[in-house]
Amino acid sequence: MKIAVLGISGGARARIARLAGLGHEVYVGTRDPEATLARTEPDMMGAPPFGTWLAGHPGVEPHTFADAAERAPEPVGNGIDGHDAVAALSGPRSSRRAPTCTPPSASPSVSAPPSIKVVR
Repeated sequence: MKIAVLGISGGARARIARLAGLGHEVYVGTRDPEATLARTEPDMMGAPPFGTWLAGHPGVEPHTFADAAERAPEPVGNGIDGHDAVAALSGPRSSRRAPTCTPPSASPSVSAPPSIKVVR
């Protein structure tokens, strides 16, 4: 199956690796693929730069959000935070359903598991 995952966060990387490992064609969407690959510093969570991570995942390539969504007929997984998600999901194929993984609450008193919801 051809699947687009929009975003390169830790959660998105986990989904990308798992889906690719299961044999799916995974298209990764990011705002600017060239800038994403040019980064040499760890991300805000301390994870290695995407280009470094990508070297261990042959067959996975970054694309623009629109290009990744265009290459994968269904489904599109959203791993983008906040206002960037609104902009990315408002582009081509915005009428498609995009499963969105929501992280659990940051509050230590709440132990809810991550949820998955469908957005239009």
